[in-house]
Amino acid sequence: MSARLWETLRVAGLAVETPEDGVRDRIVKAARLLAYTKRERHEAREHMNQTTNEARSNEPKMPPARSEHDAYTRAVEHGLWPFNPTVPLGNRHVNDNGEIQNLLEKDCGSVTLITSKDGAIRANHLHREDWHYAFVISGRVYYYERAIGSKEIPEPFVYGPGEMFFTPPMREHAMRFEGETKILTMSKRHRTHEEHEADVVRVDFLAPGMYSSGELNGPR
Repeated sequence: MSARLWETLRVAGLAVETPEDGVRDRIVKAARLLAYTKRERHEAREHMNQTTNEARSNEPKMPPARSEHDAYTRAVEHGLWPFNPTVPLGNRHVNDNGEIQNLLEKDCGSVTLITSKDGAIRANHLHREDWHYAFVISGRVYYYERAIGSKEIPEPFVYGPGEMFFTPPMREHAMRFEGETKILTMSKRHRTHEEHEADVVRVDFLAPGMYSSGELNGPR
């Protein structure tokens, strides 16, 4: 969706940011909004243009994205959930002493180190409000994500050391681990056990030995 169309729908109150209200739903709502007489459509369009221009003039000017990482995390910051979970890493600096790799150049509520045994399955839930980035330190992660209520087992995204992926709120997700795996998660909310459990909704998703159609022979 173009930035102009998104802004127009947002100003019109149609840019719903929850994943279950997808592009098709926004278009249907927009069509209903414009289903008036020709004169009414003209008046509505003029009013929308005026409102859009006023909103633009009142919004602070945002500098252009410094990098792919900045563009990705800025979208998350504004509640625009990327379709691709793979996150471009932040700035990397190398000198004679070694290497410094920025993982997240935005604020977050907590950072957590998670160790998983070979074959372990985690998540099988969705978050009501929380989101998280996950950086793989060692091992391999098979990451599955789908819409709420879906029964399919989608093709997983596979991540190894040095790669990072993102999970938005209101998306069912699961992770399967190959080899002993360490991941570092960076979440929006504080991650005490009580706060985490209050935010998640458990779902039936991935079970031991269950793979997508492209994984009939098990882990690669």
